[in-house]
Amino acid sequence: MNKKILTSLALALSLGFVSCDKQTPEIKTPDKPSTEQEQKKNEGEQQKEEPKKEEDGQLPPVASDSFAPASVRLGLYGGHLHAPASDPAFHYVPTAGKFLKYLAFEQPITMQRDEKGGWTVPSGQRDKWCVVSYKLDDKGLATRVYGLWIDYLDASGKNINEQIASGANDGLYQHFFTLTNVSKWGSKGVDEDTDTDPKTLVEYFYKDTTPHDKPHHTGDKDAQGAPFTFHTNPRGLKGYFQFPKAFKSFTLHIELRKFASADEKNKAVKAWHDAKAGTVVSRISLPIIVYAEYPHDAIEDDITSLEDEEFEAAIKNFTIDKLASQNDRRILKDFMDAFGVDAISLIKEFNYKLTTSEKSDENGGVWF
Repeated sequence: MNKKILTSLALALSLGFVSCDKQTPEIKTPDKPSTEQEQKKNEGEQQKEEPKKEEDGQLPPVASDSFAPASVRLGLYGGHLHAPASDPAFHYVPTAGKFLKYLAFEQPITMQRDEKGGWTVPSGQRDKWCVVSYKLDDKGLATRVYGLWIDYLDASGKNINEQIASGANDGLYQHFFTLTNVSKWGSKGVDEDTDTDPKTLVEYFYKDTTPHDKPHHTGDKDAQGAPFTFHTNPRGLKGYFQFPKAFKSFTLHIELRKFASADEKNKAVKAWHDAKAGTVVSRISLPIIVYAEYPHDAIEDDITSLEDEEFEAAIKNFTIDKLASQNDRRILKDFMDAFGVDAISLIKEFNYKLTTSEKSDENGGVWF
């Protein structure tokens, strides 16, 4: 096979996430940093119980509530962190161009509420999140992070987050995250005893502000953003994830819990995984596949650097078994299984990422 047909999927994967040299690039649509130390301290102060491996049937029931959105928009966006590590700024920069579907930064999902109060994904829409694990860079920052915005909507499509994040209800609601159905996944997956502890699989950082819909970080170090209030009033309407282990799959449950009073909630601010108090009034469940690790194994065969007609000719009869290396085939197969897509569709996206002249717009991103 033409040795120019697949220049390192590792390079392609690394190009899938922007990393900036600027510490505080200017941006008009802002949102982000805060002290992670205090958050980690809160997590460390929770009761140290032996974690149990839960299945879906063990989850507590969902109660009815006056807050009853018709749909929810879950905006998961791949991004990166800006120093310092003690107070990092999450930065999402939109994917360059419109061609990418599977390897894009954006993984939004909109779900509809059913008659029983559960949530369903409309047919034909994305129904899972595929993510990459992280390692720490030389500044102590995670190399792969995913920001999550949760927007509840009424029947007309209007955002109604203010119903639980302002006025008398502010301080009564908090999102928690629980895991079930944890399993090894892919070519290098292994079951581990620590899989019963959600903190070994997921790390989440609340980044809520007051007002809830205003950003803290603006990309301009001299600008004044909305103050972070997640230390005393975590809502979970915005925050970011890090995934420590690759080759895992699990169901992520996003639970909205309501407390009887702000005093009950605030007398001991709960960590994201400490879903014990309060009443569950909504549970959104989604599969997550951690399909690769960072940095990803390299594919030695070259295909994606070919230009235009040469690439189109080479890709016509491409199949995964045409890769000479067994390791190369293993890597590509993991990508195919994660996204549920054929080899040619993925190769076309890798080719586009490596050959397009389109660049991500640093000034079009969003911060926490």
